[in-house]
Amino acid sequence: MSSWYAGQVPGGLMSPIITDRWGRKGAYLLATGMMTLAMAIQTTATAIHLPEMLLLGRLVASFFSPMSDAVAIMYLQEISPTKLRGVLSSLFNGGYAVMALLGIILGMDALLGNHITVLLSIPVVLGLLALPFLLWLPETPKFLMISSKNPEKALKSLEFFQGKKLENGLILEQYLREAESEPTNKDSGTMTDLFKVWYLRKALILSLEILPNSHPLC
Repeated sequence: MSSWYAGQVPGGLMSPIITDRWGRKGAYLLATGMMTLAMAIQTTATAIHLPEMLLLGRLVASFFSPMSDAVAIMYLQEISPTKLRGVLSSLFNGGYAVMALLGIILGMDALLGNHITVLLSIPVVLGLLALPFLLWLPETPKFLMISSKNPEKALKSLEFFQGKKLENGLILEQYLREAESEPTNKDSGTMTDLFKVWYLRKALILSLEILPNSHPLC
């Protein structure tokens, strides 16, 4: 069980690199596909009673879990109108809680608690259903406009998620202005800025304060 956290550390470090290079959609497909494969490995491991295979499956799933979490929030933020961005971003927490509750209920002895192979196969089915849905979704308009520099695809994506509106052109221009205001790699700073820059220091302190609420032992 503890191997999950060993895989999450390197996975969390790799997540921003992949989401920026491959795009939000590419990272989401990769994370979902690999986590589905990992659950299939765990299901097979319990069926053939091979603990080493179960450990491998958990490590693979834990490595791509942070990427899945991060890209889900980014997707919701980048496809939503500004006035709904906070509301839609919070849907991630609700969905996470619902699925955790579903797992607890299905894991009860009265249901599938004594049938671990069947229990572990459920995420495989959900993952296989999620993959074609993600393939159908377009890349986020913000990524297409800023990183891919493709205004035509960005406009189509924006119309897909927010509908055809007269102000869509202005929204794409706002994406560009936002990108221009961001620091370049030369001016992006270092890790020490987390302690030296006041607003970064506040963000660091806030994240450390909420850490106990998300810690598995609490």
